[in-house]
Amino acid sequence: MSYLVLARKYRPQKFEEVIGQTHIARVLKNGIATKRIAHAFLFSGSRGVGKTTMARILAKAVNCKKGPTPQPCNECTSCREITEGRSLDVLEIDGASNRGIDEIRDLKENVKFAPSGNKYKVYIIDEVHMLTTDAFNALLKTLEEPPGHVIFILATTEPHKIPATILSRCQRFNFKLLSFDEIKKHLEYIVDREKILIESSALSLVAKQGAGSLRDALSVFEQVISLEGEEKKEEDIIALLGILPDEILSKFFDLIAENRSREVFSFLKEIVNSGYDVHQLNTELKKYFRDLLMAKIAGEESVLFVEKSDKEKENLNKRKELFSTERLLFIIELLSGAQERMKWSEDPQLVLEIALIKLSRPYVEINEIINKINGLQGEISELSGETSENDENNEEEEKDFLGEEKKQILKSEETKNTAAEAEFSNTEWNEILKEINLQKQSVGAFLTRAKIGKTEGNKYVLEFSKEEMFYLKGVEKNSKMIIKAIEKVTGKKIKITCIVNEKKAGFSLLPEKKEEKVEIHPYTQKVMDIFDGRIINGVN
Repeated sequence: MSYLVLARKYRPQKFEEVIGQTHIARVLKNGIATKRIAHAFLFSGSRGVGKTTMARILAKAVNCKKGPTPQPCNECTSCREITEGRSLDVLEIDGASNRGIDEIRDLKENVKFAPSGNKYKVYIIDEVHMLTTDAFNALLKTLEEPPGHVIFILATTEPHKIPATILSRCQRFNFKLLSFDEIKKHLEYIVDREKILIESSALSLVAKQGAGSLRDALSVFEQVISLEGEEKKEEDIIALLGILPDEILSKFFDLIAENRSREVFSFLKEIVNSGYDVHQLNTELKKYFRDLLMAKIAGEESVLFVEKSDKEKENLNKRKELFSTERLLFIIELLSGAQERMKWSEDPQLVLEIALIKLSRPYVEINEIINKINGLQGEISELSGETSENDENNEEEEKDFLGEEKKQILKSEETKNTAAEAEFSNTEWNEILKEINLQKQSVGAFLTRAKIGKTEGNKYVLEFSKEEMFYLKGVEKNSKMIIKAIEKVTGKKIKITCIVNEKKAGFSLLPEKKEEKVEIHPYTQKVMDIFDGRIINGVN
């Protein structure tokens, strides 16, 4: 006997054996048991989910010698003929190749004749949406009032293409995609029956390739069991199917996270030269970042992670906090747009290169930009309402701003503060800034403008010049986060206070700027403060 592929060898022969479609099997069985058998059914759903299989089981159930019965015996002549595809009373018609009006007219003539040896003549029309408009119109009357011995079962992957007049004359059943767990359990059943040695992680990879279609998964499995070697390993399947290893996706993530555009470009070229398709790479990258987004929002316990291995879950959990939700959404949208453009581009690799370079550039969230603009508007509004004041009034305003506690600090602090007295080494301070930048880069930028000095006990003072009021306010607003970062790096529990001090004695990471004095308009100065700008060429 010739080899029988797994999809045919393990095709379900009873309603209960159809995987993942219990909701449909229950209704059909109950209809047969109560003798309420419709004359027309429409089975819709994705490919490889059991539509034609269910249609054949229904044909056996109504024609079984013991029936109609919800449990066909699969032993009588009628059941065996239908199972083997040689029954004269069960006709399977391909709607794609028999789509014209002439074929439907022939069908209309043949339905008049009684079945040759069964109770019902069953017409299974697959891909029925491929019929022409004229063919649908010719079928319409027959479908509405067929002879009592005829049952129509229409199957389609695109029900929206079927006219409403046809839909209204059928009992409609929607077949769902199978879950990863359902596909893997069926594969494990076949592995046990066929005595195949395969790693569990490799079998999970095969089930994932099915993408909800059992037939697709079985087709991949056929390739896998043909591999050399007694035991089938995950790395062999990855090589066979051309699947991108998780290490490649992780490397792309790290390069994007670290804003290493040049290396992203080089790594992409290396991957393409290794034989990987750019379309598949884009798809896999999009799935990877989508998984990161789901890990961040839904968490590891979500049903979305049933198909993930422990190694994959660990990888996602380690990386999910490095990107904000907004940035992950931006990345997924950009890759989706690139995927669409790649379909029509003469150079799809160039489209992907541009997308990856955009992703690996420094990312600033829109909320941060809006806050800066709002701050600028507020400062300009204040300036526009000011009147000319003398130096004495300015000094009085500064004293009022400082507050009593900060005045005392200024009195007790002299210019003798040094980095050593601040008890933070350059290495420690760099680590503190690195920790803060991981949480919010803008705060790290604010903090580099401060001079640091210790007053007494665990109290520290951060000094800013009058021109750096924007940075002072940013530090004050995020002081809790700064304190936690310092405690995490140094183990010290401290308190910080921000003050204005023109002398700014203490420790700073930024070198002192020596620039020629230029008269600057107050509005220009505020813009420079907010966006950390400087005058390139000043004109008096």
